[in-house]
Amino acid sequence: MTLIGQSPLVTVSCVVAVILLTAPQPGRAGTYQNATSLLDTLLTRSGYNAQVRPLLNQDDTLYVLLMFQLLSIVEVNDVTQSFTCNGFMVILWQDQVRCSGSSSSSSSSSSSRVVVVVIAVIVVVVLVVVVVVVVVVVVVGGGGGVVVIVVVVVVVVVLVVAVVVVVVVVVVVVVVAAVIILAVVVGGGK
Repeated sequence: MTLIGQSPLVTVSCVVAVILLTAPQPGRAGTYQNATSLLDTLLTRSGYNAQVRPLLNQDDTLYVLLMFQLLSIVEVNDVTQSFTCNGFMVILWQDQVRCSGSSSSSSSSSSSRVVVVVIAVIVVVVLVVVVVVVVVVVVVGGGGGVVVIVVVVVVVVVLVVAVVVVVVVVVVVVVVAAVIILAVVVGGGK
């Protein structure tokens, strides 16, 4: 079976070319000079955020993966045994620097974790108290009216506590997100 009714040689050459072009080509970009060149040409130093990604280490080697991403074969020419295609180059590299956030962002995230843990403990304690109260009222009390009133009060209290917990968690998440976004925006200009 041939592509678009062409000769087998064109078909085989097209398939081989597509396989070779779309296979990842790993390579070593070199050291600091190549990484700086890549940074200048692709990221531009004006948009480089030193707060999010620290300055490059001159001893680090940058590994780059080049790959041609084939979109479509436009034309196969049997006479010249060539083909025309649409595609784009993919350039991937990984930052070898193990970067950590600024001290202000890490302290805010750890404090938000503490708030979430405290809220979870409060919810568990409230639920345990509710279960104990319901069991005690049902076992000790014999009156049906008292049990219904206590159960209704306990359910209302649990619902109010749940709503308060949800509101507090949402507020904490929004505040932490706003602080992180502000830190990135302010840090990006430096």
